[in-house]
Amino acid sequence: MSGIPPPHRHHHGVNNSQASNNARLPPGPPHIMQNQLPHQLLGNGLAPHVPYGGYGSHPAGPPRYGPGLITYAQMQAQAHAAMHRTPSGASSSASSSAKEPERKILTTKLSMSSFLTPMRVIVGADATVFLVQKGIIVTASDFFKVACNDRWESGQTNEIILKEDDPVIFGIFLTWLLTSSIDNTSDMISVKTVSHTSDSSEELEQDENRLDSATSRYRQLLTCYFYGNFLQSKGFQNHVMDSIVSLSRVVYVTDDLVGMWEDEIIRIWKNTPKNSPLRKFVLDYFICCVDIYEWVTEHPRDNEMHDICLGFFEELVESSISAARKGKRLVEPWNKSSGEYHV
Repeated sequence: MSGIPPPHRHHHGVNNSQASNNARLPPGPPHIMQNQLPHQLLGNGLAPHVPYGGYGSHPAGPPRYGPGLITYAQMQAQAHAAMHRTPSGASSSASSSAKEPERKILTTKLSMSSFLTPMRVIVGADATVFLVQKGIIVTASDFFKVACNDRWESGQTNEIILKEDDPVIFGIFLTWLLTSSIDNTSDMISVKTVSHTSDSSEELEQDENRLDSATSRYRQLLTCYFYGNFLQSKGFQNHVMDSIVSLSRVVYVTDDLVGMWEDEIIRIWKNTPKNSPLRKFVLDYFICCVDIYEWVTEHPRDNEMHDICLGFFEELVESSISAARKGKRLVEPWNKSSGEYHV
C-alpha cells in the first residue's frame, strides 16, 4: 500500500482513521495523423492533445509538421465544436429532467455501405491495430465523426493513427460502444472482496488489498473519463461518470471508507473547468460524506497539492455555503438523479 494515504472510516457521523500503510505505419512524421486540412483551417490556440488528464509523454500535443497536416489538437477542436453545437429549434436551457434520452443526430445518413468497410485505428507506440466499423463509431464520438469524413485523408484511406493513446483504454471505449457497458471487458479493474475470518491480520491484509483495488479502479475510471472528453463522446463520459458514482457509494456505504485522495483531487482540478459535472460530484461528495477537518489533517500535502487544494477548498466553501442557505437536507450523490453529473 505504498504511496496510498490511510483510509478513512466514519462511524455515527464522525470519521475515524484506520492506518494502513506491428502493423506498418504509413509514411510521414511518426506522431502526426496523415490528414490533409485546407490551409485556412490551420491556426494557433487549439486544444492540446491530453487524452488522459495530463498523463502521457506529450501533454502539450504533437508538433505541427508543415502546411496542410492535421494534428490531434486540430481534430479535437473541430470535434469539440461539433459536440457542443445546438441543433436548430432546440433549446439549450431546457430542463435535463424533462429531456428524453439523448439521440445522436447525424448530418449524413447511414447506409449499408457504412458498415461494409472497417476503419483501421492504429493505437499506441506498439501500433496495436483495431478494426472499427465507421458507421458505428461516428454515432458515439464527434472526434471520429470528423476523422471519418471523406474530406480528410483518414476518411478516404480508412486509417487513423493514435500513437500517443493507450490501446487498453481505447479497447474499453470500444467495449462500451458495442455492449453499452465498460464492465463487459476484462481490462477493467475489479474491486476485490473481503472474506471475514478469525485471523485479524489476514482480514486487515484483505482490507488493504480491497482499498488498493478500489483506488486503482478510481484512477482507471478517471483515465476513461478524460479519454471520453478527448474523443468528444458524451455517452461514454456519462457512462463512466455513473461508474464513478457507483464505486463511491460502494466504498463509502459498504466499506465505511472515503475513497478520494490527493492524487485524484489534483488530477481532477488540473483537467476540468470550474463548473464541470465531475467537480460538482466531488464537491457534493465531500460536503455530504467527508469530515473535512480530519481529511485535511491526515493528508500530507506538497506544494503542488497546496496550490491545487486552495482552489478546491475555495469551491468547497462556496458550495457548502450555497447548500446551507438552501436549507435542504443533504443528499448523497448516488441518491440523486442519474443525470445529475452528466455532461
